[in-house]
Amino acid sequence: MTRQNPKKELKQFIQDEEFIELMDKAFADLRADYELALDSNKEKINELKQVHVDIKNSLSNLTSYSCKSSGIVSGLRGTGKTHLFLLARDKINNDIVEKKALCIYLNLKRLQIPETFTQEIFNRAFGIFLYKELGKQLVNLLKSYENKNFFDKIKSIFNFDQKKQTSNIKSIIAKIELFQQIVKYGTQQLYSYKEGDTELEQSQKELFEIYTKLSGKLGIKTTELNLENNIKQQKEYNNKYKSTSKYLSYLDIQDIRDNLISIIEILKLNNITVYVDEWEKIYTIEKAQEYLSSFIDKLNDTPLYFWIGYVPYRGDLHHLDVGADLQHRIDLDKNLIYENSKRDKELCLYYFKSFINQRLNHYLKDYNIDYSVMFNGDKKLEHLVLACMGNSRDFGTMLLDCWSAFRNYRVIGIYQGRPFKYISDKMISDSIKSDGEKKLLNIKGQNNTMTVWRDIQSFATQKKSSHIAIEETNENMGLLSKGEFSELLYHRLFHFRKGGVAAKDDRNTQHKLSIYALNYACTYDQHSKDKKFTYITTSSSIDDKVRRYIYQPNNIINTIKTKEGEIHSCKNCKEKINIIKMKAAWEKNSCPFCGENIYKAE
Repeated sequence: MTRQNPKKELKQFIQDEEFIELMDKAFADLRADYELALDSNKEKINELKQVHVDIKNSLSNLTSYSCKSSGIVSGLRGTGKTHLFLLARDKINNDIVEKKALCIYLNLKRLQIPETFTQEIFNRAFGIFLYKELGKQLVNLLKSYENKNFFDKIKSIFNFDQKKQTSNIKSIIAKIELFQQIVKYGTQQLYSYKEGDTELEQSQKELFEIYTKLSGKLGIKTTELNLENNIKQQKEYNNKYKSTSKYLSYLDIQDIRDNLISIIEILKLNNITVYVDEWEKIYTIEKAQEYLSSFIDKLNDTPLYFWIGYVPYRGDLHHLDVGADLQHRIDLDKNLIYENSKRDKELCLYYFKSFINQRLNHYLKDYNIDYSVMFNGDKKLEHLVLACMGNSRDFGTMLLDCWSAFRNYRVIGIYQGRPFKYISDKMISDSIKSDGEKKLLNIKGQNNTMTVWRDIQSFATQKKSSHIAIEETNENMGLLSKGEFSELLYHRLFHFRKGGVAAKDDRNTQHKLSIYALNYACTYDQHSKDKKFTYITTSSSIDDKVRRYIYQPNNIINTIKTKEGEIHSCKNCKEKINIIKMKAAWEKNSCPFCGENIYKAE
């Protein structure tokens, strides 16, 4: 029975324990590692469907493009890349009969590789990971059909006579298990770095349970395929290749491609699409992104497609070219930029209202409430929308802080003046400052990154602007994609807002400009209380003012390198000499700019 609440004021529910529990649940699931349980939990996927807001048709576009070509889903942490992948995979696999496509999701958080490795060892480690996930997700897919008229669904997928169906399922099981073993062997070091037999046998058991159930419904005897015999045969195979592994020192990736294509043919599909998520998780492992891009490059072609979940400024795609190898790009960072235009502002407000409403409707359906139960005016909500910089995870975190503060305030019952009925301005301000403090904690142990952050703040304060411009030169783009600037962008203290902007005065620069913004929450006191600069909220301010405020990132980087001894100024012409890149000039003590001595010879 639906509860009646004609006033819809938040204060009415503060003593309702069920309401409190459901509110916590509605917004607490935005924590960073929430996604890890989603790829195998159907119930969680169904929940996600109910609360997802498809901004700018990103989900429908990904679902459509994935069955025909490869691409990249780009966006900072918290923009929804993982959720988008999981929802698209679910939609594709649920429509497997119509789309004739199978989608596999790989989360690189789970990829285990040795401490030291070559391209060959990496290929084998990733190959094992790929086949393990393929087998596991095929099991989950077949399990999901058990409650949907199992036999009819299987029949419609495989689309041939009954005995042929079971034979082909058996072939797929055999292929997946066999290729895990083939990939696994080759070098003794790889074989010994991780034991996997128990996992393989568990995977087999699940597959055979499904096979046996299907065979029973078809009235076919299963004596021809026995689990114990199959495991015994594989152990014999293992022993054989243990003793002859020196002959399998090279893994031909074309064999993996051929095997995957044969699985496509057996299933009577058009393609297999693989979503490779959390690309940045192997960013700090030397050569890992490069080796994986090489592996994918050799597989990536019709009928095998790959989509990469990519965080900008956190490594490279190396062998994979966006536009050629990865034909499509869905950029989630550009979806919700408040200050780009009046239309974008309206879109941001619509999205985050829907974000709240979808969750309230799913978790608190019986209460019949929407976002207005929390805010007695759109201005308060708009303050949070502006502060989150278009990032749904940051928005959810701040919203949860606001709700927790209101609950504590009402429960304590100590008020000055009339008690608040809704979330107050101070609760919103406190949640914003708290979010900024957490972001700063991520870089406070990195001295050089903090130095760069303070330099950007100083420049913004001088210009009295939250937004600044950077010339789109190769040098600048290289500095932004690595090191200290990359850390600021990755941890969401510094945000890209717009590219390809003409300079205000073309005589000052021949290059286009990119517009960047300092994080709202991290600079909150400076523009809210101290008023050291104005926070830009309109596109006209960017056009009229910000294009003049051109920041030179190489200045602070050169200052840092000079302090660390990597850069030395020529004593004659004062040009900067990089003693690592200009090693020959440094050793000869001859300035490449003026020809004089760089430093005073001893």
